[in-house]
Amino acid sequence: MQPISRIHDYRSRTVHSLFGICRLRVPRFRNCACGKTARSDTGSIKTLLKGRATPELERIQAELGSRLSFREAARVLDLFVPAPRPHNHRTVVNRLAKVADQIEKRDVASPYRISRADGSPISVFIDGAYIRAVPGYQSRHFEIAMGRVVAKGRPSRQFAAAPNVATGKHDAVRAALRAQGWLPGRDVIVFSDGDAGLQGIVLSATRQPVTH
Repeated sequence: MQPISRIHDYRSRTVHSLFGICRLRVPRFRNCACGKTARSDTGSIKTLLKGRATPELERIQAELGSRLSFREAARVLDLFVPAPRPHNHRTVVNRLAKVADQIEKRDVASPYRISRADGSPISVFIDGAYIRAVPGYQSRHFEIAMGRVVAKGRPSRQFAAAPNVATGKHDAVRAALRAQGWLPGRDVIVFSDGDAGLQGIVLSATRQPVTH
């Protein structure tokens, strides 16, 4: 007897890569007589299709997103990575978050993770936001810095600072650090995009090296 093929039909899938969009022909499998779907031997394809992007592209996006601002990372990708439409900074954010989640899962499973160490560091989450001037007013757009300081055993503390005010941005961050029990010499971890200015604010507040 002629064996019955396990393949029901094929469907088209698109995967983004460093060389543009790849179109794949992916099989769908028939259900067996017991009612369960036949197992596929294409595990590597499923892994590849999970995020609709190749691991190499995700690595580049995460690397650029961690070293540059997200919009600048998207602009650099437009220069060097072919794409049918411009790269989106939100995609860079999402890919960086995906990689960060993978690192966090490995860290949680490790007996040497930071949360189990004595004298755990204080974390500063910081980002910038542009405030646009109202049309018709003689004013310029300006950028504020905002975020939160997290210390183990304490509720998080938020901060925000704008230019041309009595309290500088680094003063606002330093006040939030002090309120969380920070003292000079205690380790500080900064979470931000790759904008050097954001890291510089925390450096000015702590006057010591930080881990970015």
